[in-house]
Amino acid sequence: MSQTLEIRNNSDDVIGSISFVEHLNNLSATRTLEGFHIRLPVTVKFRFVRQNEPVPFIDALHGNLAAVNGQSRVEIGKVSTDADLRGSWNRDGRGETSGTVADLHWRGGLQELAAFERLRAGSTPQFSLWMQGKLHYSHSMGGSGPRLCSEPQDLRINMGEIMLSYLSELWITNVLRRIGAAENVVVEIPLPASPPAPWDGVWEALTTARAAFERGGSTGWNGCVFGVRLALERWRDIEKPDTSQTDPKLRTKRQRLDHLRQSLHQCTHSWVHGTADECSRDDAVLMLATLSSLLAERKP
Repeated sequence: MSQTLEIRNNSDDVIGSISFVEHLNNLSATRTLEGFHIRLPVTVKFRFVRQNEPVPFIDALHGNLAAVNGQSRVEIGKVSTDADLRGSWNRDGRGETSGTVADLHWRGGLQELAAFERLRAGSTPQFSLWMQGKLHYSHSMGGSGPRLCSEPQDLRINMGEIMLSYLSELWITNVLRRIGAAENVVVEIPLPASPPAPWDGVWEALTTARAAFERGGSTGWNGCVFGVRLALERWRDIEKPDTSQTDPKLRTKRQRLDHLRQSLHQCTHSWVHGTADECSRDDAVLMLATLSSLLAERKP
């Protein structure tokens, strides 16, 4: 399915169009050192102008990309292209050019994809894209010599917002797996600006664990586990885990989570007391991710 925006001049005349094809095979997704690079192809067409009349062209085409789920919209990135998209002329000025294909580049970190996946929650991938740009006119100076470029004007795009949606299966296969995001769990660590007492002590230990993880190295990984254990102990001082039900089939959800919390605390014991080999990054990820998820479930 194709989605099209009209391009208008200052006289409100339609002079061209910008089209998106909602077919994921047209997308190119690659992993970068910082995160990812996704290319969204667009086709730009202009009405022909008569010979020797000013020829329109667009530069600085860009847009704000938002994730959409129902009535929710969250901006998750920006797209842009470096290409100049030009019109053309013929003798009678009728019809339109065949179209110039360009890529809108969406570059970002994995946290942007994580935010989108969290909002998508397994539903159809939907985006809201608001396009902007600059419209110029190229004037002939006579003959085959150089052309004079007009001052830029804001691009007038009829209904500048466009809604794009893609099949979930293709999104996973052609984007997430190509980037490698499907194999990486990006964990949201809940850190409110002013956590309620007495939970502020838990959050303080959690931020310490996160900072140690970001430093990395053997000292950082061990420091992360120490922070996780301290957070769990402070949580235990606030509310002890209910592990009274020994039959797993009879446990409530809260009791199951409390058993997991208790097991996590026991799991940190080996590194804290030096009875295990040196803590690895994978060990620290497991500890930090599990604690973060438990706190997200608890919502203190």
